[in-house]
Amino acid sequence: MKTLYLECNMGAAGDMLMAALTELMPDKDAFVKELNDLQIPQVNIERTTIAKCGIMGTHMVVTVNGEEEKSIDVPMHAHTHSHEGHTHAHGHSHHHTSMKDIEHIIGHLNVPEKVKEDAIAVYKLIADAESHPHGRPVEEVHFHEVGALDSIVDIIAAAACVDNLGVDEVIIPALWEGEGT
Repeated sequence: MKTLYLECNMGAAGDMLMAALTELMPDKDAFVKELNDLQIPQVNIERTTIAKCGIMGTHMVVTVNGEEEKSIDVPMHAHTHSHEGHTHAHGHSHHHTSMKDIEHIIGHLNVPEKVKEDAIAVYKLIADAESHPHGRPVEEVHFHEVGALDSIVDIIAAAACVDNLGVDEVIIPALWEGEGT
């Protein structure tokens, strides 16, 4: 039985998890080529080496239309929200990707069924967690940042690494919530 043990003392960003898992692959460059061969429209994945505070590490760069996803301007959408008896409208920019959209995207990728199942299971967990505070059924949950193409690639890559490595069990002793100012 092969076990993957992850220390996530500072959380688990998708690109960092993808980079760490890619480092376990016997042929890292071939694996990145496999990811690019999935031909997710306008997506490119690159493995680079960076130094931070004098320590070398792997950095995975996912670009969409030649730009890192988080820097792409998404058209403004107007929304109306109701809060305790009053309604207000405001505009903001972000992705609106439903669970059905995610299942469609992942379902059409040329990856093993186990990878698809694992990636969709991750999104189902997120949708279930999001449905509670929003008071909406899972089917009505819309993913914002995690519905972006770079996040989908992060999750597919992690699932593909686990599958390619033949991992039977993943142990994460504690997952700490990040904080920021």
